[in-house]
Amino acid sequence: QAQASAAGVRELRTRQLAETQIFEDHARTTTARDRVHAAEITHAASARAASDATARFEAGTTTQLDQIQAERDRVAAELALIQARAELRTAIALLAIRSHEFDALCRLAGGDCAWRP
Repeated sequence: QAQASAAGVRELRTRQLAETQIFEDHARTTTARDRVHAAEITHAASARAASDATARFEAGTTTQLDQIQAERDRVAAELALIQARAELRTAIALLAIRSHEFDALCRLAGGDCAWRP
């Protein structure tokens, strides 16, 4: 009976750990989505600033240094957007993998898992 009780405790602990990991992955995915949104806004603003700097340079109202700095900022924003999108895809993939593992664990436990992300 002690072995059965220990097995039940291990099963409960495993299930709780899986639920916690899925909850954390879900939060990570939400945060990554927010970062992508912020990076998109930053990228759009920096692209507009670079375009404006180029127009001012061509009109002779600013220096080439200002144009180059604006272009550098645009490229940095584009790289940040690419990184944010990659992190979001990674978070989504990890959530999908762990959710699948959780579903498999629930099936092994008789399907008694009430929480779903």
